[in-house]
Amino acid sequence: SDAAILLDPEAKPGVKHLLELKKRVQSQNIGCVLTGVLVPGNLIDKIDTDPPLLRQPMDELGWDYAGNRYSEWLQLAYDKVAECVGLSLN
Repeated sequence: SDAAILLDPEAKPGVKHLLELKKRVQSQNIGCVLTGVLVPGNLIDKIDTDPPLLRQPMDELGWDYAGNRYSEWLQLAYDKVAECVGLSLN
């Protein structure tokens, strides 16, 4: 994975930045994006490609995890990253 968007919730990336990201996604055949809770879906829509990007949502703080063990949440996070980069864990 080559592209990263770090967002300040108060600021929006500009058109030039989004076009550069879209070019990188296309030229490097990036097929998946990890999205945090602060990344609006319409932002990913602007850099999406054909075929569409696989969107793997991940709450970096673990608020979406109902379990009690950090190690289990960490395994779920790892599984999402592995799926996004195409690793088979079986």
